[in-house]
Amino acid sequence: MARKELAVDSVAEAYLALLADRGIEYLFANAGTDFAPLVEAFAKSARTGAPAPQPLVATHENLALSMAHGYAMVSGRVPAVMVHVSVGTANGICGALNAARENVPILFTAGTRPETMA
Repeated sequence: MARKELAVDSVAEAYLALLADRGIEYLFANAGTDFAPLVEAFAKSARTGAPAPQPLVATHENLALSMAHGYAMVSGRVPAVMVHVSVGTANGICGALNAARENVPILFTAGTRPETMA
């Protein structure tokens, strides 16, 4: 895929813009400490009209993956899921395996711990 230049102020804004550019309509999420930049990027997108997927918040990572799985099966579109760091990724693995076994495409991403915790 060709390199794309974006006029953004943060990686979170670029992430949302690139998801939207690639046709991702929804970002299913179970947020944690790593989500503050995304919250800011969603707020800026709402204020400026910049393209971004619609955020859908889930109370658990496995639920977020399951919601995305169902959406992908019904719509035929690829959803994105973002979860909290290592434990969140572990919690979402069963949902990712379920989708993989049925050949249901999901973009599964996770944040990283805040630098203040390094």
